[in-house]
Amino acid sequence: MKYAAKRTWPLRSPSWEHEGEAESFKAFATEFAAVERLGADGEFVVIDKSSDEAESRFFRVVTIAPYQVEETEPRSSAPAPEAGQTEGAQPAAEQDYSSALRPAISMLVYMGKVAVIAVAVITIAAFGIGYIKDLLA
Repeated sequence: MKYAAKRTWPLRSPSWEHEGEAESFKAFATEFAAVERLGADGEFVVIDKSSDEAESRFFRVVTIAPYQVEETEPRSSAPAPEAGQTEGAQPAAEQDYSSALRPAISMLVYMGKVAVIAVAVITIAAFGIGYIKDLLA
């Protein structure tokens, strides 16, 4: 039977990453995890491309030496992908990346505020020291 697979967590892949043939969903899922070197707790979806009705199943990597997978429920509330869907997953992928960037953006804004305050304090200190120096001279 022909199958296709792509990652769904922690990063969502916009297109099918691996296609091939296998005896069962689980055999193909184990092969995909090993070929892509997925980490433990990584999740992905496998679909059956040989039938008219695109049956899909979600799997999670349990162990990586040797690779073992188990069938699971999807982490996100997004509907299961269709067989021909490659472009439709793009907004979800962009959404995942933007949520991953939020902590970095927040840190950059915080560091910008700290830099502005530091420059202001140093400037005021310089004028204060100059004033005290003129007063004592």
